[in-house]
Amino acid sequence: MATRAALSLSAVVLPMDAGGHSSEQDYLPSTFFPSDVVRYCWRQLRRAIKKRRRLAKLKAVLERNRSAKEAARREYERTRPRTAAETETAIQHLKIAHNYLAHIADKIPDNPRVAQQQFLQVTSAAAKHIDQARNIAPGAVYKHEDEKTHEATDYSVDDLAARSLFWEGYANTTLSIYSDELQRGIEVLLRGKQLSPFVSRFDRALGEAYLRLGRTEEGRKYLNQHLRSEPDDFEAHKMLDGVKPLWHVESRSGPPKERSERSEKLFLFVFDHPHLTGFLVGAASMLIALPIYHVSFGLGFTLFGGGIAVIVISLWTAIAP
Repeated sequence: MATRAALSLSAVVLPMDAGGHSSEQDYLPSTFFPSDVVRYCWRQLRRAIKKRRRLAKLKAVLERNRSAKEAARREYERTRPRTAAETETAIQHLKIAHNYLAHIADKIPDNPRVAQQQFLQVTSAAAKHIDQARNIAPGAVYKHEDEKTHEATDYSVDDLAARSLFWEGYANTTLSIYSDELQRGIEVLLRGKQLSPFVSRFDRALGEAYLRLGRTEEGRKYLNQHLRSEPDDFEAHKMLDGVKPLWHVESRSGPPKERSERSEKLFLFVFDHPHLTGFLVGAASMLIALPIYHVSFGLGFTLFGGGIAVIVISLWTAIAP
């Protein structure tokens, strides 16, 4: 019968060894059954997988070496002595960042969305100067003298970084109604709290954000920590007692966005794994061809042959140097 007939194809020769001869296992016989194709493709797939694993191990070793060198370079840059000119340049960057942050709340627009964008723009500009100061002289300290009280305050790189992170987190929590922005703001506030753990306003902002997300236990914990430092903060007491009304929170995730995300993930998978995708497409074509043989031999043979061709091409490109 046609379904049991052997398929005749020309022999496919894979790359020769150094002696100019190919192994017998690297030939497809001129006459073979589908089971021969499956065994051949499985053998080539195992070779490709082993090669990929060797390359992955090599890349991991190279990445560890690169990371170690980068860490050593950063440690040297952090500990090396700075010249007076470098320190002065870093202090100028800190001064600019301080001026941005000191006047960030001078004129707040009535529209919360506009105010949020204004805060984020200012904190982004301040963070740029703070990063430049950190790269030039991490130990630089800016001394600011208050114009009214004439009291001097020292601001290190971490002090201003924490202040910038606070306002960025404030913009994404207090001025936002979307749950994803609130979660991102909480992450920013936690990073700032690590740089300046004794600033209680981080605890207040975190407590309010957690309460708005419905995470009452965590919100009350941070508000209690804030009230230990600022017991006279009546607004924090009102939030803790559930008296102060909080803004509602909306979710921007929906079916259209989820579908687009799934489509993007599928596209990235196909783009990142072309050989595996080709193998899967070829295998699916061969499987679809089997029941079609009983209905249309020509269509079934075309699908089966096309599947074989796709698999062989995928394996060839995967193992080819």
